[in-house]
Order: sequence, then C-alpha cells, then structure tokens
Amino acid sequence: FKQKTAYEIGVRLVGSEMCIRDRIKSTELLAGLFLLRPRLHYPLHQHQATEIYFGASGTMHVQQGLGRVERALGPGQVSLTPSNRLHALTIGSSPVLLLYTWMGELGGRNWWWHQSDEGVWQRDAWERRPNAAWAKTVTEVLPPEHTKIEEGIDVGRGLQ
Repeated sequence: FKQKTAYEIGVRLVGSEMCIRDRIKSTELLAGLFLLRPRLHYPLHQHQATEIYFGASGTMHVQQGLGRVERALGPGQVSLTPSNRLHALTIGSSPVLLLYTWMGELGGRNWWWHQSDEGVWQRDAWERRPNAAWAKTVTEVLPPEHTKIEEGIDVGRGLQ
C-alpha cells in the first residue's frame, strides 16, 4: 500500500466521482465511501448487485423505476436498490458523500437505459475489460411490456 500525498488525494477528488475501494477483497461484497460531485446525473441503469447507500453528507435524489418520482436521500438516510432494479441518481448543487455496499454479483453487465426521440426504449450493456476499462458490449431494443409506466409494476424486473 502506497501512502498518498495530499496533492494526489486532492486530484482524485476533482473528478466526477471517487470510490475508495480495494480495502476488503471479496467477490460478493464491495463497500466503501462514494463521493459524488455537484450536478452529476447517473441516468437510468440496472445491474446484478444489490446496492445500499447511507447518506453521510449532502443530498441526492434516487429514482427507482421508470416514470417514478425521485426520492431525496440525505444525511442519516438509507436507500436500498434490489438486484436488477432500474434506478437513476441525481446530485444537487453540493457534493454528496455516501457509505455504500454492493452485494451479490459484482461483475457482469451494467445496463444503461435511454429513450429515442420516437419514444422507443433501449439499453446498452457496459462491461469491465481485464484492463479495468469499460466497453459497450450489447445494445437491446426493449419490448413495450418492459417499459410500461403503470403503478405497481417494477419496470425492468425480469430483464437480466
């Protein structure tokens, strides 16, 4: 383990986000601190891991499901996103510091959803390469039964 200088740590904080990882080696658990910059938006996405966030400072908004209202997550509050649940994160005008835990399948595809100008939903799969770079590997057009906005339907469930 190399001791970081204040300059090296400060440079990492300037980027879009910072995860302090690699302290516990596990194939089914990832935990640490997550610092998100102001006005950052993670669009609708889903992944295999169950995600738990505990707000340490700042406030962000979490949307779970397609067409659902965002819910604020502030200091002392917890957000649980089950495996494969479609969700988005939006950061306000101040940075947000979270304690996070990902449990379950940590590898595999991360699916990012987007809607065309014609209203058709599709999702792109991104996967880590051995060199740790992300690569888009698959694009799927989603059938209407997976994109209905109706109360009580967990949109995106069943899509893996």
